[in-house]
Amino acid sequence: MEWIAKRLTNYILAKQVISEENRAAYEYGFQMGLEQSICILVSMLIATCMNRVWECILLLVVFFLQRAYVKGIHMKQYWSCFLLSCGVVTAGLYGCGCIEISGRTELVVTIVCLGIVQIAAGRFAEDEDEAAIRFYNKQRKRIACLVMVMVCVLYVVRWKSGLFVICYTELVMVVSTLAQLGKEKLGNK
Repeated sequence: MEWIAKRLTNYILAKQVISEENRAAYEYGFQMGLEQSICILVSMLIATCMNRVWECILLLVVFFLQRAYVKGIHMKQYWSCFLLSCGVVTAGLYGCGCIEISGRTELVVTIVCLGIVQIAAGRFAEDEDEAAIRFYNKQRKRIACLVMVMVCVLYVVRWKSGLFVICYTELVMVVSTLAQLGKEKLGNK
């Protein structure tokens, strides 16, 4: 991915679309975009094979909305992250067809997990400036409200697999956030 990102950056640099001082930012952006796109594509292919495309879209939307503003466990290698991400998506999609949980339980678990993520994510703010802390807190609250609205709508329309997927995604967010918080508290940054 890094090689492709460098080539793309060199191309737009040669076309004078960007300046040399912006090279690093564009290389990083291209690399992250390519890596995320491949992960999404593979996840969607898996979902298509499982006949769970809508559930996959819902899972990815909820996950990526929160992931942007909540720290979670990070893998050192792209392929480790890729395999873990695809495995988590596959497990969630498989689970929504096999695991039976009452809608009320999924609603309560989702609310509790959202609260835990909100509290735990605030613990990461030690190294940020005040403006960044306020911005991230505001975004996390907005996203949590959006997720709550989605959960309530899914509960009312009785889309069991959609409700399960959001509940599962919130459980993954809690595990990931607490794992990273524990890792940082132990000094293994």
